[in-house]
Amino acid sequence: MKRAASALALATLLAPAAAYASAPVGEELVDIALKGLNLLLVFGLIAWYGREPIRRFFSDRRQTISHDLGHAAKLLEDAELKYAEWERRMAGIDGDLAEIRRQASERADAERRRILAEAEASAQRIRRDAEAAAEQEIRRARAELQAEAADLAVRLAGQLVTARMTPADAERLLDEFVTKLGTAPPAARGGA
Repeated sequence: MKRAASALALATLLAPAAAYASAPVGEELVDIALKGLNLLLVFGLIAWYGREPIRRFFSDRRQTISHDLGHAAKLLEDAELKYAEWERRMAGIDGDLAEIRRQASERADAERRRILAEAEASAQRIRRDAEAAAEQEIRRARAELQAEAADLAVRLAGQLVTARMTPADAERLLDEFVTKLGTAPPAARGGA
């Protein structure tokens, strides 16, 4: 059936051309009418054979546009939600920054106090060590001075005794020493 309709449509399309070739000159009205009929026939055939593909095209196009609009609406909704979330975050960022600054300040103060306490403890240790070293140095110097003074006193006493001692004094001292040695118990003498 489609072949017959196609053959009929082709014959109808070619008929005005054959009629025009055989028409006498001056029959323009008939020519215009045949061209109009030819145009109606072409539009009719296009509508008859093209209505289903055209209907399908517009239906598919309508569905595609509807789907694209739905997808665009979903994307717009997602974008608006993200925008609202970022605005909320941006509104809270000042508070967050203030909290971060406060925490950093507290940490810095605590660190400063810890460093000062360590420095104070270190200074006290250094002070105690210095005082102990100075005390020890003073005791050592006193001991040296006492030993030197004692040594000097012994030398001066020896020189005085030697300078003022007469031979009679020397003999008397020797006799006293021997006497004391003789009356001392044997253990004190270092004997047996």
